[in-house]
Amino acid sequence: MVMSPLQMMAFGNLLCLDAFLYVFTLLPVRVILALLRLLTLPCCGARAHTCPYCRRTSGSGGLQPSQVCDVLKGLILLLCLSMMHCVDYSMMYHVGDRLFSSFGQDILDALYWTATEPKERKRDGLGVLAHFLMAVCFTCILPRL
Repeated sequence: MVMSPLQMMAFGNLLCLDAFLYVFTLLPVRVILALLRLLTLPCCGARAHTCPYCRRTSGSGGLQPSQVCDVLKGLILLLCLSMMHCVDYSMMYHVGDRLFSSFGQDILDALYWTATEPKERKRDGLGVLAHFLMAVCFTCILPRL
């Protein structure tokens, strides 16, 4: 089925609206839920019984991989929004929009994979921290150059 240019533009606008609404409505809710789960973990402690408050067993602690990614996305969003107070937005758009898009996607994919890699391997926190700092540099600092 061939779409007319008007239909294609409408579809593109709906995709942009979907991405915008996800970042500014659904992502903060998911981050808050992940942080609430993180805050309720101490109520379970190291007991072998089921926690009377959250109904989880002590072995089910920790965040799920999707929640870790949500918290990382939320941190990137907060840091980028806080650092963009002194940015010329027209220049930011013209510098590196298409040039760095595939490179940035690879950085974010590496960050999410490092944060959620299988538990069989020893995960050192420096790898997650290094990927997180590279993602922040890419999304905030690099477009200013």
